[in-house]
Amino acid sequence: MSCRCHAISNCQHDIKVLNKSKEYVKELIEVDSNVEDTLNTLAGLYTTTFTVTNIGQLIDRNNRLNDRLNVLFLQMDRRIADEVENLEDKLQQMEDEDTQYHEEERARHHHHHDD
Repeated sequence: MSCRCHAISNCQHDIKVLNKSKEYVKELIEVDSNVEDTLNTLAGLYTTTFTVTNIGQLIDRNNRLNDRLNVLFLQMDRRIADEVENLEDKLQQMEDEDTQYHEEERARHHHHHDD
């Protein structure tokens, strides 16, 4: 067993980066939702310019694209959450090992001074 302080620090950093990534994915979802709302508003405004068939095709194409993006964003969010959970489990294990290692080192060090 060895000191895990450096690995613990790296793992904590990775968890912070992934949590920041989750925030970005949430922002992407919000932006995508705003874009969809705006496009639907524009489609409503342009119904006089386009034929009903054209505007229907545009709305349909937009909705299909938006559905695919929503699925993608939710998959990204889930993968990040899974990885954070995995890293948090590893972090806990490393912290336990590190605590044990340093306790053993202190005990050995203390034992040598008693001799």
